[in-house]
Amino acid sequence: MSGITDAFDNIHTRVAALLSSHSRLSDPYDLERNAEFQVKQGYGVALKDGVYKPREMLVVGGKRSQEKTFEISITRKLYARELDGAAKDTTVLQLHEDLALIINDFVLDGTLNDSAILTEWVGESGTFNVYPDKDNFIGIQATFTVEIRDVLT
Repeated sequence: MSGITDAFDNIHTRVAALLSSHSRLSDPYDLERNAEFQVKQGYGVALKDGVYKPREMLVVGGKRSQEKTFEISITRKLYARELDGAAKDTTVLQLHEDLALIINDFVLDGTLNDSAILTEWVGESGTFNVYPDKDNFIGIQATFTVEIRDVLT
């Protein structure tokens, strides 16, 4: 297996451990395609684009280095009446606390395996509605870059 698979699996394992009360989303690439029971309190890891720079494509010591982008999505159901701003704030803050757990864990230890290192937390989306026509499911997405060094064989 390549470092990409190892990094993906290790990110999943860490997020699942940190958000143990959450369900894994079946489609982290298109959140509104997930069932409501998953989005109620869910997480997903999506492998996104690669960021290639000339220095990262050089073969050094029999290894190929590349940078990949991973997007972690977290969702929650908003239990609040339409005019209950305090209850809405509580759920929004829970969502952001979920994300803070992940960011803090990755910042404290960015090592994913022998060939992959989390290099940067790029940013987050801010809170959004998962389903455009409903306002009772909210989400947030964070982007991380990972440097992966595969041994050439």
